[in-house]
Amino acid sequence: MKVLCISKWAKAPSPQERDAILPKEVPATLELYLDGVIEQMWFKLDAPGMVFLVNAESVDAAKTHVHGLPTGQAGLRVPRNKAFQGAQRRAGLVG
Repeated sequence: MKVLCISKWAKAPSPQERDAILPKEVPATLELYLDGVIEQMWFKLDAPGMVFLVNAESVDAAKTHVHGLPTGQAGLRVPRNKAFQGAQRRAGLVG
């Protein structure tokens, strides 16, 4: 299942929080990407935050992956998750 995980900052991190968390966040995110958990990722332009397209067995599994990142563990990120099924599959266009 594909889960669109849209997150924003719960609060603006202090420079100390940012400096402590981001060096851990980048390799942790890269690991999920290389493992095929995160399929795509984008920066939000309307507000600070990230959008991840996650491959997971369920919405709860996707939440576990994204919330397990250092910013989630530090309570700095507020996630919103939306499961969806590809339009082609739903329309029966893929055999």
